Amino acid sequence: NPSTALPVSSFTIDTVPPLLTELIPIPTPSKITTPSYTFSSNEAGDITYSGSCTSDNNTAINGSNTITFNTLSGGADVNGTTYSNCRIRVTDNATNASIFLDITDFTIDTTPPNLNQVTNGAVTTPTNITTPSYTFSSDEAGTITVGGGCSSDNNTAVNGNNEIIFKTLSENTYDSCTITVTDNSTNPATLQVIDFEIDTTPPSLSVVTAVPTETDNTTPVYVFSSSEAGTITVGGCSSNDNNTAAVNGSNTITFGTTSALVDNTSYNNCNIRVTDNANNPSNLLPITPFTIDTTRPEVSQTSPDDNESSVSISKNISVTFDDTMSTASVTTNTSDTSCSGSLQL
Repeated sequence: NPSTALPVSSFTIDTVPPLLTELIPIPTPSKITTPSYTFSSNEAGDITYSGSCTSDNNTAINGSNTITFNTLSGGADVNGTTYSNCRIRVTDNATNASIFLDITDFTIDTTPPNLNQVTNGAVTTPTNITTPSYTFSSDEAGTITVGGGCSSDNNTAVNGNNEIIFKTLSENTYDSCTITVTDNSTNPATLQVIDFEIDTTPPSLSVVTAVPTETDNTTPVYVFSSSEAGTITVGGCSSNDNNTAAVNGSNTITFGTTSALVDNTSYNNCNIRVTDNANNPSNLLPITPFTIDTTRPEVSQTSPDDNESSVSISKNISVTFDDTMSTASVTTNTSDTSCSGSLQL
């Protein structure tokens, strides 16, 4: 005698494991320590993690799944930590486990670059170069950003020394220029550029006290003024080697101290120039021609002759010197018999 039919609840035989596919890999390198990862599964199920990565997301749906990993280390190394052993699998409701899906390697980097000025890499100051260069070192490659009143077309940093050239700067003091390097993980580091000055204005020179046009001093003194400090260059005359530094204001130089000036010689091409500390040369200041004369004048001829007697009172009296005389220095006494003046009659 057969029983009545007992209906059996529906059931499914499933022996096929889920198929997993990577959809969106983790950006690399990145400074995000809780990165997201997207994969697809053709079945719902439970997620299992393997390797260095874990997550609180443990349920997969049929379709696209985005999971967020628990906090990962960025590492102390400037290049960060690379994760190359992370895997996931999905076990469906029939306990069929997929094969592990290898997550594409990625790097977490939370360390910014280390920037330093290179020895002799600072901008020379003061300088008359309006597009100066600056050299610094970085222990990571990245993108350069220049700020603080300076700019540059150099925008790519390498691991090592980097030279940048600033765009044209006007005459000024620059005390706030900065260089920022952002590595490939978007970690920024900023370096303060040492203050520097752009100076394109040359000194202006003018005469204060000239050398007399004729002098018996073989080491004559000349005084001039300069609108800037700097280095003195003398042309055409020998000057004191110890006095090559000009100050802002009055400056005194002495000719003939290192190489004697020649007696009875006219100096017609002496000049002075001052180059300031930014290498701007001043105007050439010509020195008024002067003559060195240390020989005393002598009487070369008289008329009448000395001690001549019976001379007509109508005869002209003359004295001839062997050098040009200052007329003010030739005086004649005719009032009495006393010896005074240059000539006694």
